Formats: sequence, C-alpha cells, structure tokens
Amino acid sequence: MQNKYKSSDIEKFEYPVPDRNYILSVIEDKPYNFSQLQEILKLNNESQITGLKRRLKAMVRDGQLIFSKNLYKEVPKSEIVTGPIQAHSLGFGFLLGKKRDEDCYVGYQQMKKLLHLDVVEARVVSSERRKREAKIRKVISFSKIILIQVIQKDNKFIFLQSNGVPIENLEIDNPPKNFKDDTYLKAEIIKHPFEHKITQVKVIEVLTNKYQILLTNILLKQNINTEWPKDVIKQANEIEDKNDNFIDLTNLPFVTIDGSTAKDLDDAVYCKKQEHGFKLYVAIAHVSHYIKKDTPIDKEAFDRGTSVYFPATVIPMLPERLSNDLCSLNPKVPKKTLVCIMDLDHNGNYLKIDFVEANIVSKEKLTYSKVNKYFDNIINIKNEDVKQNLNDLLLLYNVLTINKEKRNALDINSKENFLKLDHNQNIESIDVYERGVSNKIIEECMIKANVAAATWLINKESKCIFRNHPKPSSTKTERLINQLNALNINILDGNLSDILKRLNELSSLNVYQLLVLQSIEIAKYSDSNEGHFGLGLTRYSHFTSPIRRYPDLMLHRIICHVLNNSKLDIDLEDIAQSCSEKERNAESAERDFTSLLKCEYAKKFIGQKVSSFITGIHDSGIYVYLNELLLDAFIPIGELPGHGYTLDEHKVNVTDGTSTFSFGQSLKVEILKIQNNKIVVKPI
Repeated sequence: MQNKYKSSDIEKFEYPVPDRNYILSVIEDKPYNFSQLQEILKLNNESQITGLKRRLKAMVRDGQLIFSKNLYKEVPKSEIVTGPIQAHSLGFGFLLGKKRDEDCYVGYQQMKKLLHLDVVEARVVSSERRKREAKIRKVISFSKIILIQVIQKDNKFIFLQSNGVPIENLEIDNPPKNFKDDTYLKAEIIKHPFEHKITQVKVIEVLTNKYQILLTNILLKQNINTEWPKDVIKQANEIEDKNDNFIDLTNLPFVTIDGSTAKDLDDAVYCKKQEHGFKLYVAIAHVSHYIKKDTPIDKEAFDRGTSVYFPATVIPMLPERLSNDLCSLNPKVPKKTLVCIMDLDHNGNYLKIDFVEANIVSKEKLTYSKVNKYFDNIINIKNEDVKQNLNDLLLLYNVLTINKEKRNALDINSKENFLKLDHNQNIESIDVYERGVSNKIIEECMIKANVAAATWLINKESKCIFRNHPKPSSTKTERLINQLNALNINILDGNLSDILKRLNELSSLNVYQLLVLQSIEIAKYSDSNEGHFGLGLTRYSHFTSPIRRYPDLMLHRIICHVLNNSKLDIDLEDIAQSCSEKERNAESAERDFTSLLKCEYAKKFIGQKVSSFITGIHDSGIYVYLNELLLDAFIPIGELPGHGYTLDEHKVNVTDGTSTFSFGQSLKVEILKIQNNKIVVKPI
C-alpha cells in the first residue's frame, strides 16, 4: 500500500490528514463508516479527525467517493470515465468521450484547476439541468506543453490558451523582453493549477510564423509527440548494420517508385512475365530486423502508432537514422528486406506464396511522374532490365485491374489536392493531383502483397493483425438509396460498387460518391479476420509500410517468428485497437491542419464571386465546394434567401417553400469571411 501522507502535508502540518489516494486504496476493499475509517487510519488527534471529515466531504463533492446510508463507498466503475478536457472561452469545459453523446460538462470551479487537454478521470453524475456532468476525481496526465497567445487590451496583457481560454494566475519564469500584441509562446508547464493554484511555465520558443503557430496548436490538440526520448536517440545511434544470413537477391532489378519528395522508401518491386503467368517480388524494408520488441525505439513507435504527414512537415514514427537511412530502400546500396514472393497465374491468382529475408539493391529510384512519362512514350529509361521490369509490371497491372472489377471493389475516384507552399510556408496555390498508371501499379502490387501476408499466416495457423473493413449496415445502404431517390436518381437496389459506377457516370465532379462514402464503415485493425469490403477481399493485412505504420512492423515480426519457428508472446487485440485509435488521431490532425492552412489562404479571396456545388446539408447550413479554388466552404442558414428553411427527412434537400437547395446543386457564391475555422460564403 502507498504512503499514507503527502510529503508536502508532512512538511506543513504537525498532524497531517491521510492522502486522498491512500483513503481510496483503503475503501477499495469495502465500504466503511466514519468511526471505522478513523480506526483503520489510526487517527486520534482532534485536528486530524476534523481534517478527515473535511477531506471525506471534499472527496464526495469531487466524485471520488459516494456517501450513502452512513457509509463511504467506492464509486462503481460504470460511473467512471476518462478523457481529455476541452476548455471553453466562457470558463466551463467538457470531458470528451469517445463519442459526442458521451461528452460530460465540467463546471467553472473545477475548470479553474484544469488546463485545456489535461486527461482526467471523473465520475459521471446527472442533474435537472444536465444529463451528463463530470466530477473530476484526478488528473491522469497533465498537459506538459502549452501554446499561449498574448494579446494586449486596455494597456494590459491577457494570456490565452490556444483555444482562446484565459489563463488565470499565470507565472512565466523567463518572459520575453518585449511582449507584443498577438504573440504566441510555446511553453513548458512547470507547475499545474490542479496541484499548485497557479500555472507556472517556462518559455521554450516565441512563435511568429503562422504555419508554425497553427501546426503547434494541432500537435498539442491531438497530443502528437515531436521530441525523441534520449534512450531512443541513443539506441538509434548505436544500431549497427551487421552482416547476416539473408539470401542474396541483389542481382534482381528491383526499383522503387514513389512521389518526388519521398525520403522513407518502404517498398521495392520486381516483376517477371513467365510461362505460368507472373512472378512478383515485393521487397519491404526490414524494420523488425533493426528494432526488437520492447526496446526504447519499439515502445516509442508503438506510442506514435504511425507517421503523421502535414504539408511540408512529417512527424515520423521512427527516428530519421532508421526511416531515411538504414531502413529506407535508397538506390545502389544493399538493403535488408522482408520479401514477399508470389507466383501468379495468367489471371493474377496465387499459385504459390513465399516470404524470405533477403538483401536487395534497388537499381533505380523512380518517381510516379517519370514512370508515367515512360509509359506515355515521352521519355526513355536506359537500363534494359529496369525497362523490362516496368513493362512486365504494366502487363500484370492490366490483369489485376480486371480482377478488381470482378470482385466488385469500390472504385472511389477521389482527387487529392496538392498544396504548394511559399518560403513563409503559406499556401501559394492548390492543384489537383491526378493519380497515373504508375501510382495504380504500385497500389495493386501492395494490395497483392498485403493479401498474400494474411493468406500465408492463416495457412500457417498463426496469429495475424488484419486490416478489416466491415460491410455497410443494411440501414446505411437503405438510407443511401433513399437519399439518391430523393434526388431523383432512381435506384431500387444493388451493391455499392454498381451504385458507385452509375453515380460516376452521372457527374464528372464525383459529387454523389460523397454520399456513398458517408454510408461505408471505417477500416480498423483487428486480431480476427472480417475481410475488406471496400477492396472486395475476404482477407487483408498491412505488410508494406513498416517505416510509417506500427501494424506493418508487428506483422513483419509475426512472419519472421513463423519463418524461424519461434514463439512471439504478444496481445494483438490491444495493439490493433491502439493502432486504430492512433491512425484516426493522425488523420484528424492532418485534416484539421490542412483546413486551417486553407482558411488562411482563403482570406485573400474575400469578396470574390466563384462557382460551387453543394456537398452537404445540415440544420445549421449548407456545405459547398468552391470549384475554381479547390476549397470547402459553408453557407450559414441565415445567409440563404428567405427564411423558415426545413430539411427533408433524407437530409439532401432544404426548402422554405419558395427556394430549394439540393445536394449536388451548382451555386454561384460570394466569399464573405473566415469564422470558426470555416470559409463562410453566401449564394448570389
């Protein structure tokens, strides 16, 4: 059992009262009345007895204990929740649950002791005013870094948290010499108000660049770590690239094909047309050879879960010495890989699957752009072996494309935006990035290897970490069909793949596929196989990106243990769940940051009139896509002509009886302002 008293209380008081955590550990066994607690805690001094009464009363008030029928009881686990704090500029806050309807209100008095993004444990209570209110029991993890905005008002400086919430009783150890209005400080929290009644900070950096301010805000909001622990750096620097017993495949003309800015080259491919069909080699960086289970780098990689990609910035899962050097399949140098070797028939079906640990040499670092130009006969490639490899990859791709259509994989024809930044890291322009044949070749090769890994491990009766994409519920599919019918697109029934094909024929803008995307589920990692609906596959895993995804690293470990007939003691269920959460967190950060950059970019277009089409309809307003600017925007309901608008039951039409706005409809709009991180427009 833990210490009975806080060290600070022992220093302050001659007769200290037992610590709250100690009292909780006592009551954990069974409920007690006051006299029994006094006896168990061995309190005889009058001041201690009075102090215990006050402490127990405070613990009941704060949701740490329940007082009922003259007994102090432990709070039932069903009433306890944990989550991050979201502070509101008006002084109150929320404890965020995993779902929006699980959020709990946190009152002003409690918020005075908390900071934005603290992770807390609380008891959920209800009252006449609120269904879910949090009584904070303890802070599980204190915010360590804070972004402080300094603004000047009435000749005084006011200090705000990143979301606009004032910081009371702030002490800055090393304040900058000259505060300026609208300055941002990245600071380390030395003393937290939950324990000290003040917030004491030490300034790490004064931020002046808008890009860095926005990025720091997002990284703190999503709790994405950018610093490497000392033991991780030490291990990374000490790793040696020793000789091994890997097989030698350095004679094969492997190539890497990536984007022009890629530095962490995960995969290299080689294909050879043969009498029986094709022999496809997919060589993947052998990260698990360098990073052993439960080492400092492994633990940090698990905590990160994935690399996070922002415009012009990457927060890697692995230290740079590994991601860009040892593990990256850079050209012309021997590299250690885990290779998936697949014999495929003329229809692209598996004849044989093997996995080997091998040394390879990438003969050339190719880009998607260069390979596309080669296929379009715009440029030539000098190395004849590399050229033959590319030609055979193209033949295989044509076969795999037919397979993809046969298995009813969803053909989501999404267009990615490419943000070009200037020297100040502001958006200079936004362009549409078109995926060419080379992108699709690599994508199909990776899918083939991912399926092969799952199939091979199932056949070996081994554990496996699967990438599952559940089939949409009948309710969601029915809702989609009803929405389309409400838009006069008559669809009685059919699978999503057929529906998607028809919708893409109706609109070159691909606007209706947004409704399809809203009807499908989120892909997740799991230790049990449920198949991948979107790809039309009965089994699927992630094998091809261990530099940037932890599940892939884990899968490599499993494959190597099977190859070596050794046992791997792991809890895949917990790993899969954690990796799924980290992936969603990273995607949210990437999306939110890009949205903030776009809002800054849109400021120079305020007052302009542009074309758009409707991409979403809600009670609060209409979402539109600005065709020429490649930006998402919002029309508040109050900016629509007339008044008294109501949504139809399928949420694809809104009308006031005179004017009607429908999903997919084209509109001319005027850009009004940037508000609450949204580009606000109105129809004209």
